[in-house]
Amino acid sequence: MRYRRRRPRPRRCADSYRQRAITARLRSRAEAESLFTGLELPDPGVVFVHRWRPDADVPAGLTDAAVNIYGGLARKV
Repeated sequence: MRYRRRRPRPRRCADSYRQRAITARLRSRAEAESLFTGLELPDPGVVFVHRWRPDADVPAGLTDAAVNIYGGLARKV
C-alpha cells in the first residue's frame, strides 16, 4: 500500500491563500520576531495568536498546530 505524501500544513494554508489572491508569507517564529527589531515588545511578545492575551472566548483545546499564525504588538521607543 502506498500513501500519497501531503504537503506540510503551513504550505497548504499558504497555497489556499494564494488561490484566493490573498498575499501570505510563511515565517518561522524567529523571522516573525525579526520584524520587531528595534521596537519594544510588551508581554507576551511574539506568540501564536490564540495565546496572545487569551480570554474566555478562546475555544478549549485549541492547539498551536491548528492556529499556526504568530502575532505581536510593539511600540516605537
